[in-house]
Amino acid sequence: MSAVSCSVGPSDGPTEAVSTLLEELFSQIPGVRGYAEDVRLALHTSRAGESNSTPFVQLPSLCCQAVGGYAARAIPVMAAWYALMLAARILDDLEDEDTHGALWAKLGTARAVNVATGLILAAPLALLQLEQHGVRSDHLLELLKDTQRAALHACAGQRDGLARNEALKNGWEIAEATAGEPFALACRAGALVGEGTSSQVERLSEFGQHLGVLTQIADDIADIWQASGHSDLAAGRETLPVLYALAVSSPPVRGQLRRLLDLAPQDAGAASQARQMLADQGALHAMVFEAEVRRQHARSALRMVDANSPAKDQLLGLVDQAMAWMDRGTYDARCSCG
Repeated sequence: MSAVSCSVGPSDGPTEAVSTLLEELFSQIPGVRGYAEDVRLALHTSRAGESNSTPFVQLPSLCCQAVGGYAARAIPVMAAWYALMLAARILDDLEDEDTHGALWAKLGTARAVNVATGLILAAPLALLQLEQHGVRSDHLLELLKDTQRAALHACAGQRDGLARNEALKNGWEIAEATAGEPFALACRAGALVGEGTSSQVERLSEFGQHLGVLTQIADDIADIWQASGHSDLAAGRETLPVLYALAVSSPPVRGQLRRLLDLAPQDAGAASQARQMLADQGALHAMVFEAEVRRQHARSALRMVDANSPAKDQLLGLVDQAMAWMDRGTYDARCSCG
């Protein structure tokens, strides 16, 4: 299962403040000029063809503002979260051998792994910048611990996603770990630095969990039915629509679908037939239904945040943007799958 997309191009990518902070962190290390250039390339490389370019990097800032905090206090959290998500994307591209817009295709495998490692190590350094914004030391320590635990949880989920697994239940658990938990972390971290109440932090964490899984569903749908480059079927990835179809189909249909999936990485015709079979087994409709359930859960959690702030409307807007692929015309076109 691929990592959720948060890597976007220069025009709609991480805010200037986030990029600046990360670049400054690397430039402060002696003798890293060349390495800093590799990191800068990773930060600004356009991910042409990404299915989801919504600026989720703003989540910590919006959640901070939603509980009455100042946006500037969340910049270090935004930088740390973006660094971790970008590192995950770089490594995910390597694991899936995806060359479409991938950093490793530009720098080579070794240098791309080196950049991802540096981004992971930079995340705690970014969080430590919160001291300059007056964040309480106990909150800072809690954030550092929470970030490392969430990152390890996502790594465990990604490991499980690398193995062939036809259990739909496991697919949802992986989505919760690799997509839901990172988004939940971003939201509760933003609420924490905004000095929200324990209830506000919990509700925004719940909101992020549902938004993250919703975004994974959207990515999985787009990567099968609207892929402009290397599709999930061509890559041999067993994403949520595939797992659903395998779970609900009869043994003969499951066997036929499995054969097509096995051939898909080398045979475009088999990939097209597999795509049609997934739709015939109701995978697309089931994913849309689950996405709508997640949207309603996210909206419900946000409504329970006891605060009045324009940022809450912006967070609702992010949920709707994640569901943009449910536009009637696009959805009908995908359902035809012809």
